[in-house]
Amino acid sequence: MDATQRSQHVKSCIEAHEKDIELSFAVQHSEDMVCGICMEVVYEKANPSDCCFVVLSICNHTYCLKCICTWRRAKQFESKIIKSCPECQITSNFVIPSEYWVEEKEEKQKLFRNTKRR
Repeated sequence: MDATQRSQHVKSCIEAHEKDIELSFAVQHSEDMVCGICMEVVYEKANPSDCCFVVLSICNHTYCLKCICTWRRAKQFESKIIKSCPECQITSNFVIPSEYWVEEKEEKQKLFRNTKRR
């Protein structure tokens, strides 16, 4: 019956609901994304542990984590090439694994800040 407690409860429920909605949108936006290297839909890979995106710091090309890691370990290319996007060749010093595809600048910055903090 406490009005303050009720208000706090409603606020926490709304926050939880908003997070669920954001998660639903993230999943929906990620469902059909195709890796630019293996050309497979990332969420449809046979091994569930391979269903992970990598977000490059500079561009918005889509890759699965497994493919970009293989690309960055390639010995036949010079360092400048393997640290760049396989499609646009823009150097990307950071690659961040993500369960969901992140494309918007603000969301990317948030993802990078959270990852660096950890």
